[in-house]
Amino acid sequence: MRKLTNLGLLLLSLTVHISLIGFIFFALLTITNWYLQKIPLLGVDLHNTITYVSYLKRHFMLPVNGFKDIWFTGVPLYKDTLLLHYYFILPLTQFFSVLDAVRYYVVGSIFAFGIFTYLLLFRLSKNHLVAAGITLLTLFSSGYYGSLVWGGSLPYFSTQPFLPLVILLLVMYLQTGNRGWFAAAALATGVAFTGHPLLTGTFIIPLAILLLIFGSPKIPIKLLSRFVLTVVFLLLSIIVSFRVTGSLIKTASNIFTAAISLTGKTTQNLTQKIGGEESVSAPVDAVSQYFRGMVNKIPEYTNPYLFFLLGAGFAMFILFWIFRRDKRKIMEIFPYIIFGIFVFGQIVVNAYGNSLLYQGWYRQFWQVPITLALICAVCFGNALGSIAGKKKFDYN
Repeated sequence: MRKLTNLGLLLLSLTVHISLIGFIFFALLTITNWYLQKIPLLGVDLHNTITYVSYLKRHFMLPVNGFKDIWFTGVPLYKDTLLLHYYFILPLTQFFSVLDAVRYYVVGSIFAFGIFTYLLLFRLSKNHLVAAGITLLTLFSSGYYGSLVWGGSLPYFSTQPFLPLVILLLVMYLQTGNRGWFAAAALATGVAFTGHPLLTGTFIIPLAILLLIFGSPKIPIKLLSRFVLTVVFLLLSIIVSFRVTGSLIKTASNIFTAAISLTGKTTQNLTQKIGGEESVSAPVDAVSQYFRGMVNKIPEYTNPYLFFLLGAGFAMFILFWIFRRDKRKIMEIFPYIIFGIFVFGQIVVNAYGNSLLYQGWYRQFWQVPITLALICAVCFGNALGSIAGKKKFDYN
């Protein structure tokens, strides 16, 4: 009888999942239809992706043996880092024009981000409606679309769905102890590195490390074992994406050395002595002021209801923790809080003239909504779980 009850609850849960994902899909049509019908086309670098896909369609080659004879005198194809999404788009060109294939692929990335975000938030909150609601608020944050409609950095935008995907797989591993989820997360991270290494190294890797070291697993893991798992995770990711990460590792020391040598010199170079008097040009001051003003763009580019939910959810989390004093609950939210501090701190540091994994302002705000969403989901999940008491059905 109990098995039949659990089966019935499982089927009900799947039905609700499908219904809510369908609702998210139809809600997103307002954005995707606007993007597809927009004239002129959106995104400064949109034609960069179109050019690459068109070239590979006419002259198909692999990075190991290809030579790209465009852009000046040409270079071996393996020197190009951002090739993965161009190859993924190629099959679509058999059915659509290159322009439509590129845009449909991007639209698919939006839906993928929405689905992975919903599933991740559900795993954290254990509540269908909470997960769906927060997902919609995340998707309807204008900062998420910066790299698409502003800069047109399509490989970057199409790699964004890997953040919720990788974290979903790691959360599944922590909640179930199944190492298959761990391996899948490492594989997905490697693919993400190949898609866009800057995004992956800046946001996916730090949050993954925080979860592996500080996360709250179903089966207790010793601290030393956590560090070993983290190293294994990073090694597997590097091996999967070695075409990209190999060259990054090779040049990392040079970049680090150059960054140290340039620290503190940028401002000095902007100041020159003209006619025996020291002066700073007005344009330089205007640029600095513009950059500092980017901090104020965070609430503008993020759905305001996310901040309200964050405040309400965090208050509920603290209230229930005071009564229960469960240290495990603190560790469940700790990695996301630290990641949130890093996300906001990274924007502030770059705004005040110090380059820290700078993404370009057109793609500097997309991670804010989903970071707030993760914290909200954990807070509401713990609060609602405390209200409901012991769960009668285990989704694992």
